[in-house]
Amino acid sequence: MNRNIACFLVTFSFLIIIGCIPKGNQQVPQIKLTIRNTLPIDRKNVPVIISIDQFKQVAPDFSFRAFMVIEENTDPQNPRQNDEPIHAQVDDTDYDGERDQLVFLIDLAPTKAKTVFIRYVSETAENQMPLTFGFTKQTRAGIFPHLNALAAIESELSVYLLKANGAISVFAKKTEKLELNRLGQEEDNKQPNTIELKRTEDLIGYGGFVLRMRNNDKQYIPHPKDSSPYQHIRVIMDGPVRSTIERIIPSCTVGDKEIELTETLSIYGKSRFVEHRIKIQGSLEGILIETGIPKSKDNQVDDKKGLIQSWQDAILGQSGEGQIGVGLVYPIPPISVDTDSSRILLKPDENGEVTWYVVGVCDKGDLGFKTEEDFKQFLGLKAVELHTPPVIQLFGSEE
Repeated sequence: MNRNIACFLVTFSFLIIIGCIPKGNQQVPQIKLTIRNTLPIDRKNVPVIISIDQFKQVAPDFSFRAFMVIEENTDPQNPRQNDEPIHAQVDDTDYDGERDQLVFLIDLAPTKAKTVFIRYVSETAENQMPLTFGFTKQTRAGIFPHLNALAAIESELSVYLLKANGAISVFAKKTEKLELNRLGQEEDNKQPNTIELKRTEDLIGYGGFVLRMRNNDKQYIPHPKDSSPYQHIRVIMDGPVRSTIERIIPSCTVGDKEIELTETLSIYGKSRFVEHRIKIQGSLEGILIETGIPKSKDNQVDDKKGLIQSWQDAILGQSGEGQIGVGLVYPIPPISVDTDSSRILLKPDENGEVTWYVVGVCDKGDLGFKTEEDFKQFLGLKAVELHTPPVIQLFGSEE
C-alpha cells in the first residue's frame, strides 16, 4: 500500500475514534457478559450470538450505532495490559433494514468462564459518530453462476455449494485462505487449493435435504410448485465472522400440503462445518426432513453423540487418490436412521424449524486429516460441542 495512503488511513481512523469518545467526565456505557464452558475440553472459536432484544432487556438504551466487544484482561503478570478487542460483526438477520444480532468468536478453557464487555454508544446520545472496526475477513458468501449452484459459502477452511435441488457439494482446502473469487476459474484449475469431494448424483449430497410425509417413502424435492414458480436466493450476511445464504420458496408442495420454506446455510470463521437450517411455515402435520451423507459401506452412526460419519478412499481430481471424511451432526433423537447409515429423518420443532451441521474433509495439504482416527476424534468432540452451547449471562449497563 502507498505509504501516504497508509498514513492517511491511520490518521483518519484515529480521528474517528476520538470523535466517538464522550466529552468531559461522561463514561462509555457497557454491558457485561459471562460465557461459561460447561464441558471438560478446550473449545476454540466458539460462536456467541446475542440479539438486540436480549441487550435491551438489560440496557434499554443499547444500540448498534457504535460498539466494541472487549475481552477482560485476566493476566495476573500484566494487570495493566489493555483489554483485548474481539472480532465481531452485526447482522440484519430478517432483512428488514435494521441490524438486530451480534456475533463474535471466543476461545474457552475447560469448565471455565470468560468475561466480555460490550461498550456502546447509547441510542439517545448526541453528536457521536458511528464507529466500525475493520477485522480480517474469515468468511465469504456469494452467487457465482459459473459454479453451477444457487449460491456458495466458505470459511478459510471449507467451501459449500447449494444446489438447485437442495443438495450440497463440498470443497476441502489444502491451506487456510478464502477462495470463492477464484474457484472454478482457469487460475484455480492450474494450481487448485480447493479439492472437490467425491461427486454424488443423489438428491441430498453432503447434508442437503428432501421433504417427506410420515408413512410415505416418496421424496419431494424442494422447488416451487408449477402454478407459482418463484424462489428467492439472497446473501443475508457476508462478514468477517459469519456468512449466510438463504433460499425462500413461497409456495412449495409436499404431498397434498402447500408450505412456505426457508433454507439457510451459515458458516463461521475458523470453522470447517456449515450450519443448515430449515424453517417451514404452514401446516406441519406429518412433514419430515430427510438429510444425510453419500452412501458408503464405511458409514457409521453414533446415536449417543447424534452423528453420522464416514471415512473412505476416493479419487480427488488432480490430487489423485486419497481419503475423504464426512460428518453430519443432527438433533437427538431423530425420527429414524436408514439401515445403510446414510439417511436420517428429522421432525421440525413447534416453530417449524430444524438445524443440523455438516463437514467434509480430505487428507491433502496442511489442513488435511492424515488418519481416520484423527478425523473421528475431531468429529466426536465437535458433535459434543455443537450439542452443548456455552452458558451466556448478561448483566445490566455499567458506566
